[in-house]
Amino acid sequence: MEYDAVCYFDGACGPVNPGGTVGWGYTIRDRNGDTIAEDFGSLPPSKDNSNNVAEYLAAAKAVVAYKRLNRPGPLVMKGDSQLVVKQMKGEWSAKQGSYMPVYRKLLEVLWTCTFPLEWTWIPREQNTHADALSKRALS
Repeated sequence: MEYDAVCYFDGACGPVNPGGTVGWGYTIRDRNGDTIAEDFGSLPPSKDNSNNVAEYLAAAKAVVAYKRLNRPGPLVMKGDSQLVVKQMKGEWSAKQGSYMPVYRKLLEVLWTCTFPLEWTWIPREQNTHADALSKRALS
């Protein structure tokens, strides 16, 4: 598939998981490898926070940012969370867990997208920049 941009997203929860601070980060690059959007942030500690919440939050923030750029897509979403990628591809069902509110929020965002998305799982070693952004948000 020819794509317009690739997004790398990641999330972290610390110093304890679950229950710690959530950090999220993403970077979106065009076909030339140039960064067209990048951000990171955090949520304060909560009993409902987890790595899965952080991963979904990163993905949702990234899709919203790409939508704001008014680009045509397709957008390839790359993450090292098997849960997020497999659920977004429909390979795993979403049943329960503290991530369900952000899972539903991501679905709401996706329903408004006018461009196609592709979800790809990548090993952690290929996601180092987004990982560093999510961890920077924790500090």
